[in-house]
Amino acid sequence: MAIISSQIVKDRNRGNGSRAIHEEHTDHNGKIHERRYYCPIVFDVNAELITNAAEIEAALIEREKEDTFNEMLQGKNPASVTPDLLTEAESVRARMRAFLTGQATEVVHMYDWANSFTTPQLNTLGFTSAERGQINARVGTIGGVKDLLDTDSLFILEGF
Repeated sequence: MAIISSQIVKDRNRGNGSRAIHEEHTDHNGKIHERRYYCPIVFDVNAELITNAAEIEAALIEREKEDTFNEMLQGKNPASVTPDLLTEAESVRARMRAFLTGQATEVVHMYDWANSFTTPQLNTLGFTSAERGQINARVGTIGGVKDLLDTDSLFILEGF
């Protein structure tokens, strides 16, 4: 779980019929995420604290998915990814999304990783039949690009 502690550190009556609230939410890495807001005098700040903690956690998970996606397009080895907040299945999905949607030249480095998954493994990770079909088709396409790049490299090296 990303958020391990949430607390209201300030609850001040502003004197104009509203309150100033300052919350701190601590994630599992010790980083504090603050939320500040104004609310009416009669307002359930404890319910809002729980809602805000869930929203922050969801935002952190989405950010990790996007960061993983972007790292793949920038050439990071997909096998070297260690999920922080994501489950392994969510992490694989984020990496596979990059493989499926990136330009061929951006994701050719992911070929061996993507090609290593068996149908039962993809099933276990929650991929549908249609998604597995897309993955297999993309593996075939990227494999062809990889072969072309390897062939071109030989021609360049051998001076043809």
